[in-house]
Amino acid sequence: MTPRSLKPVGILSANRRALALGLVTVAALGIGTAGTILALRSRLPDPIANHYTSSVPDGFASATATAWIALAFTIGMGAFFVTASVMFPGERWVRRLAFGFSISLAAFIALVFLIAVIPQAGLDDATEARINWGLFLVPIVASPALGWLMSSLVRE
Repeated sequence: MTPRSLKPVGILSANRRALALGLVTVAALGIGTAGTILALRSRLPDPIANHYTSSVPDGFASATATAWIALAFTIGMGAFFVTASVMFPGERWVRRLAFGFSISLAAFIALVFLIAVIPQAGLDDATEARINWGLFLVPIVASPALGWLMSSLVRE
């Protein structure tokens, strides 16, 4: 007989609260990021830099396209990993760790998009944009903190 903690967890019997909490959090991160980019659209150059080599931009797109990409990546990756973590057939602590990682990943993606876009506000030409690599300390610290907080709210 298989121990209770090792039984496969199907989507119908999964912890619905954890799944709902995770999906709502991931959706809020994606929508907030896309909304911020769209709200800044009038202050951003057209096109904006959306990819950098070292500190110099080498990829460009419209603010609208960048907002859609941010939305798709944040929600897509986050929702996939949140769902997988809730359905994972393993020990509870492993599922909670995977759930926290899922939220951390979505937050990291969202923050990286914001770090790349917000400093371009007020620029006339996106080729003038530069990345301040020190700002990456924010998602490196904040995203795991959010993941830990959200995983601490998960009860089975």
